[in-house]
Amino acid sequence: MSSQQIYANFKEFLIQRNWNLHLDKPRYEVFSPPKSLSFGEDYLLYLPKKYYLEDFEASIIKLIEVLNSIYEESSEELESIILEDKEIISFHIEGEKMKSGKVSIATFPDILSKIRRFLHETAAFTVSGKPHILEQIEEAERYINLCNFLRNDKGSLITKIELPKNDTIKMGNIFESQIQAREVNKKAIDILSFVNKDLLDSETFEDSYLKEHKSFINVNVIDAIRELYNETDLADLEVELKGVNKPQKTLIKGLNKDKIDTLRIFTKNVKEKINEIFEETIYGKVVELSSKDIDGEKNKVKMRASIRNIDTNVVIYLNSYEYQKAIEAHKNNRVIQIEGTFEKEKTQYRVTKLGQFDVL
Repeated sequence: MSSQQIYANFKEFLIQRNWNLHLDKPRYEVFSPPKSLSFGEDYLLYLPKKYYLEDFEASIIKLIEVLNSIYEESSEELESIILEDKEIISFHIEGEKMKSGKVSIATFPDILSKIRRFLHETAAFTVSGKPHILEQIEEAERYINLCNFLRNDKGSLITKIELPKNDTIKMGNIFESQIQAREVNKKAIDILSFVNKDLLDSETFEDSYLKEHKSFINVNVIDAIRELYNETDLADLEVELKGVNKPQKTLIKGLNKDKIDTLRIFTKNVKEKINEIFEETIYGKVVELSSKDIDGEKNKVKMRASIRNIDTNVVIYLNSYEYQKAIEAHKNNRVIQIEGTFEKEKTQYRVTKLGQFDVL
């Protein structure tokens, strides 16, 4: 990154944290600290203006050490933000296991996997804008490949991810705007804030509610958040996005199974609203049978049927008696009638609640 951009980043970092330009000298801009830091009136910070000089970057690194002593950000984070023009998202998990310092060796990779999914789904949502995404969004993988794991602090589980900022995630064209990584980063913290402050305490999801918050609503992202919260054993979780701009933070405490279930109910409601969950009666023929235990209750049948005038695959799980009927129907090329609740998936439909099963 250019020295001019490094200079701009450092200056913006100070301004966003309420430092005031005290003096503008030929070689330096002199900043006085905000009152909130309770420094003396004589405390001043000198930011070199001549970024083209050889010693400029060395001077900035020394100033980063000064910021490190003032703020909670580590030198590693500050260098990433100021010198590399990145942003940092941190997930601070505080539960009984974390307080004791005894965390299962398997816990960390599982949590990191859930965080990765959350960021991936957020990138996909930022690109597509859809309330539910059933296709692959290649730009989301591009975004994830630009993210870097920083470290895990001791004492409590703090996962820090270095995020791209000004990298182009999706190219623009005459019809669509370009999307940069910082838009994904902001979307991530904004959706988490919406979930924590609003959605988890909501009881009804009327159309007006969905319209008001539609910029935060995506089934994939909210499912990913629900998985993350479950993986932490419902521990308190603080998420913070840090960069040149003022940090954004959201905190969730007092998670319980009822609140987590609210997220499941909500995504189901959204899918119903966009007609991905519906009640229907369909007719079709069996194309595949699969069972590990023919006497059990979960015998898989795949059939080919027409739903909304489109030929598609439908998966249904049948008990032993119904499965035997499906075998006979397949053998004799008979038509099957199904009445029930259907849910759209990526490449097929699934029967989530069977009302009636008949061989015609």
